[in-house]
Amino acid sequence: MFSQNEKSVLGGKGIHLKMIALRHACMVGSASVAFSSIIEEIMISALNLSAPVACRRLLACAWEVSLMTFKELFPSHKPLIACVHLLPLPGSPRYAGHMDAVYETALAEAELFTRYAIDGLIVENFRDTPFYPQNLPPETVAALAAVTREIVKAVRVPVGVNALRHDATAALAIATATEAAFIRVNVHMHVVVTDQGLLQGRSHETLRLRAALRSQVLIFADAGVKHATPLGPLSLATEARDLTERGLVDAIIVSGAFTGAATRPEDVEVVRRHTTLPVLLGSGATPENLHTMYTKVDGLIVGSTFKKDGKAENLVVEERVRAFTETMQALANEQSTSS
Repeated sequence: MFSQNEKSVLGGKGIHLKMIALRHACMVGSASVAFSSIIEEIMISALNLSAPVACRRLLACAWEVSLMTFKELFPSHKPLIACVHLLPLPGSPRYAGHMDAVYETALAEAELFTRYAIDGLIVENFRDTPFYPQNLPPETVAALAAVTREIVKAVRVPVGVNALRHDATAALAIATATEAAFIRVNVHMHVVVTDQGLLQGRSHETLRLRAALRSQVLIFADAGVKHATPLGPLSLATEARDLTERGLVDAIIVSGAFTGAATRPEDVEVVRRHTTLPVLLGSGATPENLHTMYTKVDGLIVGSTFKKDGKAENLVVEERVRAFTETMQALANEQSTSS
């Protein structure tokens, strides 16, 4: 891991043995949380090293080992992640001209979700249609970051960011700066045809930015993303393998054809067979169909079902949140009893 000269520099501060312990923990899959105190010592000591190259490599190794896993972020058996769909943001065609309502609505819905068995939230500029195909303008990034930070401060569950339609680097930067925990990337790899035109995966940029920022943000990526068709032949099996082995994501999301559309059980099963990563249900979950999907996935992202009349453009209705979480809790209890 280090040269002999670097080992001598590190050894004098008792750091080299700590790095060996950390590397071993990473290799055997030990929880990084158990080594947080060692990581903190290493990071502080590295700042005082006289060898700049060793210092940089030391920080890089400590960052790599300290990355949290999906199971560490969401200890619950099958986390339920609720969407916070923001009102139109500055610059979008339907923006109302002031941010007060954006903040108030987002925080009110976030607070409502915290009353129920919801394990995480994901903040999206959902009402900014028609979406930019890739890079979001500064006004959208600023507004999305500002609201996300307020939500992170207001709740005690992990918060994620989705910068629609396809700006993973902005989402990552926002999540890192606001201390959010994860991002959703709609097109992490390959090329798809959408209503925004051709969208090309930029996994090379996203992963290098995460490393450069020493960010702890996890990446959840879609396989067979909704509102899109692959440009060329591309099976779900191939996409799942690529996301896992070459895209280096932390979880894979499987959705229906469009927002609110039910996800096909067979699609989830295909992805499951071709990845070792957690598989999340990305759309279409309802109290009525939850029993058919619950055992097939490792978690759920829910948006439309929580809205008035089950339509994504509407606001969240508490009774719908209650009905869904009660159904999910009943299934969890049933599965726990049977196992």
